[in-house]
Order: sequence, then structure tokens, then C-alpha cells
Amino acid sequence: MIHFDFETRSELDVKDVGAYVYAKHPSTEAMCLAYRIDEGDIKLWRKGDPKPHEIIRHVELGTLFVAHNIEFDANIWEHTLGWPRIPLWQRRDTAAMVAAMSLPRSLEKAVEALKLPVKKDMEGSKLMKKMAKPRRPSKLNPSKYWELPEQIERLHEYCKQDVVTESMLAKKVRPLSDMEEKVFQTTNAYNERGVFVDVPTCKTVVGMLAQGRERAFARMPKYGLPEDALSRVALLTKWVQEQGVETDNLRKQTVEDLLKTDLPQHVREVLELRQDVGRTSTAKYDSLINRTDTDGRLRGSLMYHGASTGRWSGRGAQPQNLPRGSMKDIDGGIEALKTGDLEWAEMLYNKSIFEIASSCLRGMFTASPGNKLAVCDYSAIEARVLAWLAGQEDTLEVFRGHGKMYEHAAAGIYNKKMEDITKDERFIGKVASLALGYQGAAGAFISMANNYGVQVEEERAKSIVDGWRDNNKNVVKYWHGVEEHARKAIRQEGTVINYRNLKFQCKNRYLRLALPSGRVLTYPGAFLQGNKIHFRDSMYGVTSTYGGSLVENITQAVARDLLAHAWVKCEEENLPVVISVHDELVIDVPEDFDGLPVLKQIMIDLPDWAEGLPIGAEGFESFRYRKE
Repeated sequence: MIHFDFETRSELDVKDVGAYVYAKHPSTEAMCLAYRIDEGDIKLWRKGDPKPHEIIRHVELGTLFVAHNIEFDANIWEHTLGWPRIPLWQRRDTAAMVAAMSLPRSLEKAVEALKLPVKKDMEGSKLMKKMAKPRRPSKLNPSKYWELPEQIERLHEYCKQDVVTESMLAKKVRPLSDMEEKVFQTTNAYNERGVFVDVPTCKTVVGMLAQGRERAFARMPKYGLPEDALSRVALLTKWVQEQGVETDNLRKQTVEDLLKTDLPQHVREVLELRQDVGRTSTAKYDSLINRTDTDGRLRGSLMYHGASTGRWSGRGAQPQNLPRGSMKDIDGGIEALKTGDLEWAEMLYNKSIFEIASSCLRGMFTASPGNKLAVCDYSAIEARVLAWLAGQEDTLEVFRGHGKMYEHAAAGIYNKKMEDITKDERFIGKVASLALGYQGAAGAFISMANNYGVQVEEERAKSIVDGWRDNNKNVVKYWHGVEEHARKAIRQEGTVINYRNLKFQCKNRYLRLALPSGRVLTYPGAFLQGNKIHFRDSMYGVTSTYGGSLVENITQAVARDLLAHAWVKCEEENLPVVISVHDELVIDVPEDFDGLPVLKQIMIDLPDWAEGLPIGAEGFESFRYRKE
């Protein structure tokens, strides 16, 4: 086993462009490499030294290579230095391991959380960040980078210390299971493969958005405001107040709420311009351009185990959490954008350039030339998984049969036959199904209804909650059962506690929850205060939890495991996944290949541990990515 770590410098910032573009850029240099072979001494390769064949030969020998965030180091190894590629199956990542244990992902915070007798060299870290970027040359020091001999020597020591720290961390953390190693490697294969991006159109859109901003700024003097007012929040807030409108901020949701009220026309116009110019989705066009490789592919956009449930999260420019937009004709909208004619596009769709660009952003992800995308998404996956976990048989029968989940929920709430449910009652059933499955009460229902633009009185919400719970008694029982058995595990240190198809165990204040798949969710620092469960969250510090929240974690984790099973199967069958968003997989296949039914079958083929779970998936094929 080899532990290794690079220190680099470049004209680019890796945070802006991602590891793949960064590693391939001509200005990027590897300053040094620290490594340890098995339990040997830490060794150092410096820029300008001969190739370190002692370590390079281990690629052919099949030795495992370990690093913290190994994707970055593997890119420097292969693309910056041109050394033989480290195959995915030979890579191990301590960042992935700590994430799978719900520990902080950073090396510094991970060793701190585990109370290891070693710390990351923070002073060295500051120097490394300083030396990694170009400096402003002077007559006394014309060098492009900070590189005094003592600084370089200090950088070398920092690099070596990181290997010491990382190798100690590797001994302490739990390795990924065989299945999770496959999932990790599949995620890395996805990141290496990348997805095609329509960069020429992105560049055209950026130019049109700049025109739109200039036009919006030029209108400000008409309202007695300076041209840059739209980007000066304090000034604009004060102006809105002076126009007789009560508000203490101009955050996105606040502006949306204000625009629903009866505003003076001039205030409405300014706030609409503020809303347009402030769309964060349009900034993603720049990010797509900066992060897309020279071959037109965006790489490195996904992070393994980005959430505590094991779900992936996006990095940089990526298809996660893109706006759905207000336009249905995405292909037509993109054709209009390609012209670069702002007035024509706005006239054609009667929308601002900002809204058109936001709606069309998803369509910038495309199939490769001569190919098409097959897009497939699990249907109501969390509702299905929750009912299966809790043994809510009537709901399971709905999914095995007609699938009218919302009508079924409404029929229970209103004590009516399904065929007599009205459109409004179906909507209540929909909101209840989405808001109440994880122990949500009246407030959760009201909040979800508000998201759909519907106001519900508290008394009515309470009545709906009561009706839903009366008709989902097994789900309610499951909330309490999960919480009770988690408490029991914490009280009975080391004892394995079984509940339905889950296992709980608490050791050294790590509450471990084994899912039906065998994968383990971990709650570090677990303890009871009275009857309440507390644990140490990697982002929020010590926090509390309860049955419904635990059930939400379990449900989302099981849905994730189903997707992971399908994704690994796609990789094994050479069906290249190029986009994954939440419960959806997208493959890039030749135009003459009927990929959708193949992908759908893989997604609904259940692993052995999920027997009896009624699952469904739907999809479509297109050249550009979109939401149906």
C-alpha cells in the first residue's frame, strides 16, 4: 500500500475549474510528491528530480494507492506529470472513508474529530495556499510565484506531514465495504468520463446576459437610482422602503413574496429587474465554460457520499439543483439563444433573457456527437421505500396496482372512495404524502402547501395531519419504533439491537444503523439527554434527532442504495452514465440503440435485500438533458 500527496501551483484556481481542467493546464506544476510505501519512511520527490520509478512501478504491480481526495492527486500524477494512470480499482480515498462514517471530510477536521495524536500542519497549509497561486512580481522579486529556498523547504515538510497524518487516519477509519468500493469506483469513472456541454452556446448566452445586465443597469437613473443600484442591496432596500413598501431585506424569497403583493408599478419594475439580474442560475454558464475540458466534456462534477445518507452531491458546475424554469420548449429556446439576438429571443418567448437562459440551462448538457441521452427516474421512490420499510401494506398495494398514491392518501384523509376524490382533495393528498411521511405536523403541511402557492389554516392542517396518521398507522409505529430502538442501542453499549430489517449498535459513542443493504449509517458522538437522542453532526456540531428524522435518513439511504445498485450494474454492462441527479440516471448511447428500456429494466431489477419492494421507473430519450 502506498500513501501519497502532491503539492502544486498554477495560474488556475482548482476551486474555479475543477481537478481535471486544472491538472491539464500548461501552467500547472507538481512542486513535490511525498509518499510512503507500506510502513516505510516518508520519501520526497521534488520538481526537477528524475522520475520516482520506485513508486511508479507499483502501478503495474497492482499496489493500492491511498490519498485524501485521491481524484485530485491521481489527476496530477497522470495529466500534469504524464505518469502511467492509476486504475480506479487501485485507488483508496480516506476522504471517502471518513464521509461514509459521517465524519468531517477535510483532513484537518477528520483527525480532530477522531482525536488522533497528530494534526494537520495549518501553518504549512497557509504557506501552501500562498505558494500555489501567482504573485505580483516586483523589481526586487521578479519571480512569478513565491519560491524562496526556505519557503520551498517548508512546503516539502508540509507535504511529508500530510502523508504522516493521512496514513494514520487510514489506520483509524473503517474501510469501505466491497459494494461501496464499487460505488466509489463507479463515481470516479463517472467523473473521468464526464458529460458533453454545449460550450459554444454557453458562450453566446454569456454575451447576451451581459447585454441584458447593461440594459437593466442603464434603466436605473429613470427611477432616480445609480446605474449599479441592482447590485447594491443596502441602497436598493432603503429605496424600496422610501417608496412606502415595508421590507427589511431583498433576499430571493422576500422579493418573490413582495412581487405577489400590490406594489407601486415603478417598485415592481425595479424588483423584477433585481430578480432577473440576481438569478444565480445564470452564473452557472460561466462555471460551465470554465470547468469544461478541451474535448467538450465537463468532468469531476460529482462527490461520492456528499450527504450523510450516502447520496451524492454536486461539485462546481453540475446538473444538481438546476432550475426547472418556466419554458417547455427548451430546444426552441436554445435555437433562439444560438442566434445571439437578445431582442429576437425575448420577443419570441415574451420573457427576459435571464428567464430564458435560466430555463434553458439544463439543456446545455447534451449527448456526445452521434448519440442520444436515455433518461430514467424512479417513480415516487421515497414513498414506496417508506411504505416498504414500515410495512404499510395498503400503500404498497396501491403501488403494485393503479399507482394513484395521492388519490389513495386523500381517500384516507376524507374517508371517501377514491373515485369520488375531487381535484382539490387530490392536491391535499399530494401535499400530505410529501410533507407528513417523516413525522411532519401541521406546520410542515402548511409550509409544503405554501410552496405550491396554497394557504391552509392551522386547524384544517391539524385535521388533515390527524386523518393521514390514522390511515398510516404502520408508518407512525415505525417512527416510534426506530427512535425507541436507537435509544435502546445507546443505553446498551455494544449490544446489537434488531428492529424489522434494521440493526442498531452503539460503540464508543458511535451509533451505527445497518440498512437492509448491509450499508451502515453512522451517528458520531451519540448520547442521550433525558429521552432525547443527540449526536455530533459534521456540519452543525452537536444536534438532536427523533424518530421521523431518523426514518427520513433511512428512507433516503435505502433509495440511494437502490440507485447505487442500478448504477454499478450500468457500469458493468458498459452503459455509460453521464448524469445522475437525485433518483435519476442518464446514459449516453448511440442513436440506433434502444437504451431506454434497457436502462429502465436495470433500475427496476431489485437487489436480493429489497424483495417485495414495488418499484417503478419512467423515462424518455433526447439529445439535450431536460426534465419531463
